[in-house]
Amino acid sequence: LNKGKEFTTVSKEVEHAREYLSIQKMLYEDRFDLEIEVQEDIREYKVIKLIIHPLVENSLVHGLEDMDERGLIRIEVFKVNERIAFRVLDNGKGIPGLAERGLQSIIDGGYGLKNLQERLRLYFHKDFTMDCRSIPAIETVFEITVPAMISEGDEASV
Repeated sequence: LNKGKEFTTVSKEVEHAREYLSIQKMLYEDRFDLEIEVQEDIREYKVIKLIIHPLVENSLVHGLEDMDERGLIRIEVFKVNERIAFRVLDNGKGIPGLAERGLQSIIDGGYGLKNLQERLRLYFHKDFTMDCRSIPAIETVFEITVPAMISEGDEASV
């Protein structure tokens, strides 16, 4: 992925998620819809790779699996102030007890989110956010923000 480089563009990160989900749609027999909205002027901004993937994978495996009705995964990427926000929403079963247990217990309970959190710490130290809210059987929203990094050739600057 990304020729071994840790950074990629917003556009390539979103395309990677789209390709992954198109394969999953076949495996899930087209039981969910996918919506993607990316703010046009940030497509070439730099981000670490595989920010979106663990979020959409959780939506599939924990949210949409075993649902009787049609699922929805929505990816939104946008700039707010000097930060890039990656938001993944699904209409799955939700995360019961999230408010009582707290987000960190959810992160610590699996590999994908824990690995993502560690990579975010490695590259951004404390300058990132991870947030989740869930209304069971209605909507789960996971959002990550990182500093906006403008592409300068092969390098990125904040």
